[in-house]
Amino acid sequence: MPTIKDIAQLAGVSNGTVSNVLNGRGNVSFEKIKRVQDAARRLGYSLDDRARRLRQTEDQVIGIILPNLMEAGYTALFAAVSSRMQALGYRCDLYVTNDIPAQEETALAELAGKRVRGAVLISCQPEGSPAREMLERTDARVVALVRETACDSAFIGFDENRIAERAVSMLQGTGCRRLCAITGLTVHRSESGLLEALRRALPSDVALTHYQTDTACADIAAFTCMSAEELPDAVLVTS
Repeated sequence: MPTIKDIAQLAGVSNGTVSNVLNGRGNVSFEKIKRVQDAARRLGYSLDDRARRLRQTEDQVIGIILPNLMEAGYTALFAAVSSRMQALGYRCDLYVTNDIPAQEETALAELAGKRVRGAVLISCQPEGSPAREMLERTDARVVALVRETACDSAFIGFDENRIAERAVSMLQGTGCRRLCAITGLTVHRSESGLLEALRRALPSDVALTHYQTDTACADIAAFTCMSAEELPDAVLVTS
């Protein structure tokens, strides 16, 4: 069995860093966690066996990773998930990414280091990420919400077609001829899918104007929409 010193030498880090990674302690960067894990595997150290032993202390932890807590929907989601998980005996660790990939990577890497049971994630990385793969290699179950990604094994979202059809039905009989849609970034399938469904569902005589934005620039998108030369008859927002 390789020693901590062997792993540290191969990974190019200190003995203390190796100990922190193998014992699931925080304050280690994603890059160093990956180097330690790669070195351990090359030397034949069984991370899976170690993870099973660590489950004795972290088995009841669930990570919740959200874009922000400014939006009421995310706050309500956190309250509902954490309440339910705590009722089942789990502790919930909350991470807020502000839709910044580096912050999401840090959160995922920390959860991987803790060897948590699982994570609930609204990701800002549609194609997945190395840190998420690292977390899933610890046998943690990752459940993606709202924003579908390329690597989801478990995803819970919305039916974009039903939402679009419902929105259009609410506009019927209102005389709407100009609709403005303000969505999140269309790099996320949930946003682009809803926009496509809305275009299919709208009557041909309704003009659609679209603005995409992140949370930080949402006010600018709304101001631009309502400052147009021809004001919309109705506005649809996705959050």
